[in-house]
Amino acid sequence: MSYGVPCVATPLAAEGMGLTNGKDILVGKDPREFSDLVEQLYSDKALWTRLSENSIKLLEEKYSLAHFSDNLKDLLSSLE
Repeated sequence: MSYGVPCVATPLAAEGMGLTNGKDILVGKDPREFSDLVEQLYSDKALWTRLSENSIKLLEEKYSLAHFSDNLKDLLSSLE
């Protein structure tokens, strides 16, 4: 995702990451649905682009070094 490649994942793989099915990622609950979503993603340029852009934005907002640094600064400030 951090390289702009949109992802299809199982519910377990996407769990706890703050991802939204259909916005940042596609989630397939069984092998057939998973493969259908991979095919859909590969053949739909608009879907590919939207998931790519949304996932990069989400990763920058929640998991970037800058975000971590801000959270660490806030935590350390609260200890003073």
